[in-house]
Amino acid sequence: MLSHMCVFFAELGFGSGSLSGKVIYRCPHNNQLKGLLQWLRQSPFYIKRRQSDYEVILLNSPHPLDVACLSESTCVGMECAVLIEDEYSTIKKGGRMETWMKDSRAFLAKGETWEKRHIHASSGRKNSPFEDDYLFLLTEDPEAIIVMPWNECSWITETYIDKEKRKNFMSNFWIEEQYECLWVLASGSFFDQTKLNIVDEIDTCVPTTAGIDFNGEVVGHVMLLVHQAGNTLFIFDEIIFQSIFEIAEWIKDHPEIQVEAEGTQEGRGGGYNAGYASTLQEMNVNAGYEAWNDPDTKQYRVGLLQRSIVYVNASCRWFIKNFKEATFDPMGDKRGSPKMMKTTDQHGVDACLHAIGNGGSLDNIGETNWYADQQFEQFADGIKYR
Repeated sequence: MLSHMCVFFAELGFGSGSLSGKVIYRCPHNNQLKGLLQWLRQSPFYIKRRQSDYEVILLNSPHPLDVACLSESTCVGMECAVLIEDEYSTIKKGGRMETWMKDSRAFLAKGETWEKRHIHASSGRKNSPFEDDYLFLLTEDPEAIIVMPWNECSWITETYIDKEKRKNFMSNFWIEEQYECLWVLASGSFFDQTKLNIVDEIDTCVPTTAGIDFNGEVVGHVMLLVHQAGNTLFIFDEIIFQSIFEIAEWIKDHPEIQVEAEGTQEGRGGGYNAGYASTLQEMNVNAGYEAWNDPDTKQYRVGLLQRSIVYVNASCRWFIKNFKEATFDPMGDKRGSPKMMKTTDQHGVDACLHAIGNGGSLDNIGETNWYADQQFEQFADGIKYR
């Protein structure tokens, strides 16, 4: 269908002035480009392809098609009336390809909006540039969104889908993304999303622990305020601090809340965050520290979070984002056990992991089961749902 669109807009001479009929197609991988060329060759308007400069010559078209894989050399210096992008859900956010993708969209800068078209087609993968475009269009022009699950594609049979479901029974997300047009994470959601409850207010219990994830100036230091009751986790607030001095003052003002921060008792935070823990300790505040030197310690807390029913205030944006986007690490750990894929922006989840293992509630989970058994209904009454 994208090959038809390439030819259609080129033959129509869509656009204005020198850009009329100028169509550019980009994709992240070579096989998609091969697939496009395979279909273009079957068009009655196809004449030939110039291998050296990515051009496809069409009958009666004012411009050749510019078709290429996305790269540093194909993302700048061009203008067009129509930009067609194929399968950008496979591009990792924050990588070089996303930069090239953003640079190439300047191809559409010239002219009025009604003289241009931007067409983006892909499978539905969450936390991808394609999802960003989808969410933007959902608010701007939802009628411009076309959804085509497998049963609307005449070339895909039900027998084939049933066979694929049986083959992939351990990874249903593959079928959901590729054939059912559902938004899923690339390797499956690490946390059960049905356990996440986003609420406006929790007023029948109070935070007892806090966890701190140190970061640079752009993000700030992320603190989560938490109360654990058995297998139920209440997250009240997400506070962003710009300095260690602010954190020290907050801890002194809240002696009733146990705080754990990233780092070691000797003050070594490790890596990029080295020094933050040391500075906080110089402030002489009552806080614990954990540097995850023992991987089992972090895995234990991740497992506790994975099994918890979570009630979180809607203002806790980092935690909610991280909980929704966390995926399984395809490699697992060295013993083959399930493991959460580590990314550089898991500030909310990391702060939560410091909070839930902090000296009280979860490490002594047997002592807190009475909350879940006897007082959960009281807690639930105080939750105001969003």
